[in-house]
Amino acid sequence: MKGRPAALPGPGYEAPGRLLLDEGRCAVRFSTEDGRFSKEYDFGSLPVARPLQAGFAAAFDRRTGPSGTCRGPGSAASCYYQLRTFARYLATVLDPPTRPDQLRPRHLEGYRDKYRSQQTLAQRIGGLTATLRATDGLDDAVLPMPGVGGIPRDRSAKVASYPLEDFRKIMHAARVEARATAARIRTHRQLPERWRLGRIDQSGDGQDWELGRLPDHIESTGDIPRRRYENGRAYAGQRVFGHGRITDLIASVHLTWRDAMPLLVLMAGMTGQNGGTIAAAPAAPDRGRTPPAGHRPYRPGAGQRVPRA
Repeated sequence: MKGRPAALPGPGYEAPGRLLLDEGRCAVRFSTEDGRFSKEYDFGSLPVARPLQAGFAAAFDRRTGPSGTCRGPGSAASCYYQLRTFARYLATVLDPPTRPDQLRPRHLEGYRDKYRSQQTLAQRIGGLTATLRATDGLDDAVLPMPGVGGIPRDRSAKVASYPLEDFRKIMHAARVEARATAARIRTHRQLPERWRLGRIDQSGDGQDWELGRLPDHIESTGDIPRRRYENGRAYAGQRVFGHGRITDLIASVHLTWRDAMPLLVLMAGMTGQNGGTIAAAPAAPDRGRTPPAGHRPYRPGAGQRVPRA
């Protein structure tokens, strides 16, 4: 399969700075490779001296940068959390260090002792160790970290996954809920479809006409009809409340977060991917788009099968 050349920046392009140490700031601008998530992590608020703040920020920048190992939102947040808790511990010790070269094995040993009772101690120390190795100016005596190793891990038996029978029950329950949601939305969309085609007489079927107009507006815009006042605020009219609660009206033609959970379980069970990966999958939203003229929902005809969820 023939590909296409990748898009390259123009001449003179410089990547935006990630490490922000100017104008009194001490922060790192983190973003994922696809550019869909970004966040600025503040190191200036850590309760340690400025040189140590800058050293931690530079190490965080290396670990979360293109050549680092913490390039996801979760791993970057965990890396920052470990540095923040370590900085808070350093602020409590006698004669706290002010620069990276003043860190000593006793600081790591004391930090380990503080969190010894936690089951995540090994992961906490391991992540902090990896970040400190990326810190400039760290004394060589700290890198091997004598006395920090040998952290006991929980070796008790773990349940790797659901038994096959339980897994089938979960998938069956998810299918039942997903199909019920699809049937609910399909049923509620039949009335606005008749309304669009002019098959409801407003004078004879005023209630049905209103119930057709309202879901049509919700399906097209993703919100209920609202009246905007001079102060700029918009409120739903009383006629809307006469047909039910706003959340129920929107749920009649759109998925809610509760409706999406069975679908997430199904996709995780069928693909083997984590829920976070599935939730972050790119999808073009339909909210706010007006259906094209003559649009009809797909319904299988004779001899056609509905794909299983």
